[in-house]
Amino acid sequence: MPENPRPTLLGIAVDTVDPNGAPRTAEDLRTLVLGAAAAGVHLVTLGDRSALDGGPVRPDRAGLEPASVLAWLAPQVPRLGLLAVRSATRAEPYHLSRAIATVDYVSGGRAGWHCVAELDDTGAVVSSHPAPAPQERAEHAVEVVEVVRGLWDTWEDDACVREVATGRYVDPARIHRLDHRGTHLAIRGPSATPRPPQGHPVVAVTLDGGPVAAALGPLADLGFVVADTPFEAAARAAAFRAAADGRPLRALLVTDRVGPAPADGIDGLLLTGVDTAEGLAALRSESRPVAGPTATTATTTLRQTLGLPRPVNRFRAATGTPTEAAHARTA
Repeated sequence: MPENPRPTLLGIAVDTVDPNGAPRTAEDLRTLVLGAAAAGVHLVTLGDRSALDGGPVRPDRAGLEPASVLAWLAPQVPRLGLLAVRSATRAEPYHLSRAIATVDYVSGGRAGWHCVAELDDTGAVVSSHPAPAPQERAEHAVEVVEVVRGLWDTWEDDACVREVATGRYVDPARIHRLDHRGTHLAIRGPSATPRPPQGHPVVAVTLDGGPVAAALGPLADLGFVVADTPFEAAARAAAFRAAADGRPLRALLVTDRVGPAPADGIDGLLLTGVDTAEGLAALRSESRPVAGPTATTATTTLRQTLGLPRPVNRFRAATGTPTEAAHARTA
């Protein structure tokens, strides 16, 4: 048995900027993501690693747009979960929902969104809606996540009927307006993109004990735990699960070294600082990931890899249609 067996779930955070602060090219990122896949990990996050270092995403060091890069890479890296780091306070939820759904389609159901939010004035809020005040941004981020999930549901799974005989591609009765009117956002919908293969791509948040973690945690499927001690990690994972009210979810500890999960409630690790040629080479020399329920195939979705159920479509659930009733609701 190896001295440092790998945890059940293992991910790598890939920064769009190199250690010297220079934006990485698409080919640089391709090399790193392929290297992560070769190392046998289950998922990668792509974006500004400041989101895992306790700070906001920094526009002054932004590289390529993560979802666009992942949509390009998805066919080249089968089996790997692909999470784009995108801000909920600096994006239009309508466009954000389409971008993540596109990655889910291109990857065959392996997409996720690592949702971050700035609570200060770092960068402009890129939206046609009025910028929320700093003290309202956690609340604004919650509303964005709710709207994005709602837009993913505006098409029922069987909305595309593709009837060749009649020339009918969609059934309009299975496409719904969201008609969201909240404190910060008014979104009519529906989405221009059919429901993603996973229903909802996996939504992840950073669990660092701050106000964003407290606000977004109850809406997330996956938590990246930032902690200084095993006790703190266990406490944050426990709080994450308690806020979910019994909903299945997973928690990965953010760390810079491979080893067994160090605390109760931790399902695996998200490695930072290994997104270099040297770091990935060292990781490949380690033991292979454990086999079992997390083993993936070319058709395994990210939700299946994480052991998470597929969400019920809120519009179909309202009608009580049997085909959707079999799925466990996760949002």
